[in-house]
Amino acid sequence: MRKGLLFLSFFWLLYAHKVNLFVYVKDNKVYCEGYYPDGKKVKGGVIRVYDKEKNTLLTGKTDENGIFSFVPEAKKDLKIVLDAGMGHKVEAEIRAEKKKKKKKEKKEESKSTSETIKKEELKKVVAEVINEKLTPIYELLLKNEKEKNKILVKEIISGVGYILGIFGIISLFLKKKNV
Repeated sequence: MRKGLLFLSFFWLLYAHKVNLFVYVKDNKVYCEGYYPDGKKVKGGVIRVYDKEKNTLLTGKTDENGIFSFVPEAKKDLKIVLDAGMGHKVEAEIRAEKKKKKKKEKKEESKSTSETIKKEELKKVVAEVINEKLTPIYELLLKNEKEKNKILVKEIISGVGYILGIFGIISLFLKKKNV
């Protein structure tokens, strides 16, 4: 019985043993957000960025909000590792966008440079508007990811209760054998 109470007194140590990493790309910048199951941010966690060949491309630390961001040098697959200390480690992968193959077409030489500039300006404006509209979606995804990975105290207590119940049933059968 005392061993069980001792175990229950240390369940808080087990509660915070997981760390989560949410990675997304916005404005050609990679954002990494680290957090614990209870929603607390990983402050000062070490982020390492690797390529496919497991070469270290970048190392940094999360800020006070648990965020680390960087602009990748080239578009390629990346593996991001967050080390929050004391065995709290998590990995995430981000795939490079596949470039669409464009058919080579003969362009008319009569196109003026002003048309090209207008297209580039339009692309820039559209990208800005899309990024502005996607920001709340990124935040919602992060919130949902945090809620999904959150471990509740009642779940821990329930798990311990199930274990104690199983031991109770086992001890009941063992007692019947001895009688």
